[in-house]
Amino acid sequence: MENRAIEIHDSAVDQITLEASVAVLHFPEVYIHSSEGRPTIDAGTGWTQEAVIRIANSHIEGKFSQESRVPHTSRTLRCVGSRRDGVH
Repeated sequence: MENRAIEIHDSAVDQITLEASVAVLHFPEVYIHSSEGRPTIDAGTGWTQEAVIRIANSHIEGKFSQESRVPHTSRTLRCVGSRRDGVH
């Protein structure tokens, strides 16, 4: 059975919604890598496709400004107390 990994580092989120306490992130295009070994490391195949990621127990604070909709390398993402800098 092949192993698969989703890569979102070069992808854009075009919609974020909150359904009850589940955040729904929509990506028009992400890269999927499939390999008999370790995806993203070992040789295999890859393709792009639409994707939705759901994050349970979520809440949104504040509002999204027009400036926040423009990709920028100084963005920060916080998930369950962890911080990821350079998110775009």
